[in-house]
Amino acid sequence: MERVRKDECYKRDGVTDDSDVKILDEEAPELLQRVEELWFEDGTLIIEARGSAFRVYAGLLSARSSVFRDMMSIPQPASSASQPCPTVTLHDSPQDLTHFLKAIMDSQYFEPPPHKTSLSIITGVLRLSTKYDVPYLRKRALMHLDCSYPSSLKAWDARVPSEPSHLSLTPHFMLLCLAREVDVPWIMPQLMCCVSTRPVTKILEGILWDEIQVKPSEQDQKLLIIGRSELAHLQNSLILNTLRFNFCADPEECLEARSQLLEAALSMKEINPLYLFDYERLTAAGRLGF
Repeated sequence: MERVRKDECYKRDGVTDDSDVKILDEEAPELLQRVEELWFEDGTLIIEARGSAFRVYAGLLSARSSVFRDMMSIPQPASSASQPCPTVTLHDSPQDLTHFLKAIMDSQYFEPPPHKTSLSIITGVLRLSTKYDVPYLRKRALMHLDCSYPSSLKAWDARVPSEPSHLSLTPHFMLLCLAREVDVPWIMPQLMCCVSTRPVTKILEGILWDEIQVKPSEQDQKLLIIGRSELAHLQNSLILNTLRFNFCADPEECLEARSQLLEAALSMKEINPLYLFDYERLTAAGRLGF
């Protein structure tokens, strides 16, 4: 990244309705890191965010975002050789802003499913497309989430192992914290189910993501712990119910099968009633011998 000075561009007083967005009149020669892939020499707007600088096209940004359109409607003095374009300071994460701006400037960067993408791109685009009102990008981000966290049980069971919801705790915790922020209530039951199956210590402590501790709110932690208790009760009930049977063509074989199934179920450390009697998973793990 190349360093640029804040005073390369025009700065002006003014604050939009969003307190996180400001047009500055400061002349402090603070050095910024250019984000080269989003620094266009003929760009008409410089965006500064936490030490990073982007030079993009104000017209394109305004066409996609009503928030930037309103921001750019503020009257601007004529530019000069030393101040060729306005500078806007945002308080968003440079990583989120990079994904968001690339999704706007490059139509192939963030395409809808079945094209693959990453968790950081989805969360960055979803967060800022919601904040700055870019409906088509928000819709794409939600489509990607629906692939990994579908709302029907049939679609949930049909997911493939490579999808984010199968990988680790990271997607669940990240998206659980984000879902309320960006008003996506339909994904909450799936996320709550995924997180509540984890140890209580994880629910309380959260995870480390890019050197930031991410954990659910106190309200969600209470819901998760209550849900975990109910899932544990359901799982125990399902295990004990395997001991009840009134008819079997071969009682000895049925007893052996139930013994193996009971042993396999009891050896599972996680709480997950939905997969308790998933024969394919148990057999693949070497827990069933029939």
